[in-house]
Amino acid sequence: AVAAMCLKPSQEIVPQDSDLLDDCDITQVCISIVDKVLGSYQDISRIRTFNGNFLFVTSLFNDDEKTDKVTYLLSFLEEAAAEINKYMMFKMLVSCTISYGGPIYACITGISKTMFDVLGNELTECFDNLDIVPPGKIIFTSEAYDRMKDHSISSQFIPPRQLKKKVYIMNNYLGMNFNSVSPEL
Repeated sequence: AVAAMCLKPSQEIVPQDSDLLDDCDITQVCISIVDKVLGSYQDISRIRTFNGNFLFVTSLFNDDEKTDKVTYLLSFLEEAAAEINKYMMFKMLVSCTISYGGPIYACITGISKTMFDVLGNELTECFDNLDIVPPGKIIFTSEAYDRMKDHSISSQFIPPRQLKKKVYIMNNYLGMNFNSVSPEL
């Protein structure tokens, strides 16, 4: 089984008349920051970037059941969001969905069969649910929530549209580091 995550940078709190950065610039900045942080997390793979959204999966090449994959993703996500917020001077909020399950499939795609792709319900579910996530928050599917050690960091969420599963929302804002101390996950 894997933990899958979809991350979306959001300019929700930037004034509309601001000329800071356009979406392409923000995506490139975020890719650079996320890849830098990702170097410290050997068991997380960035699958692709699609319309400014990032897809990640744990245990793509190593299905070690001893590691808590959801907590591992949360640790990476907190660090990446904090770095993005620091660089963007808190004018950006990172939103995210996390799912857990499997199987996922890897394949070679494209006309020349040179593009590596990963498919699976968890990745699709993460991407499809990204539109319900408030800026700066994380939504967990019930499977991901069940894998978490500390349920006090999240609450059940009533989404704006009907979903097949229960979802939970992180209580605090992602990557803000108000106390400079991460909660025990």
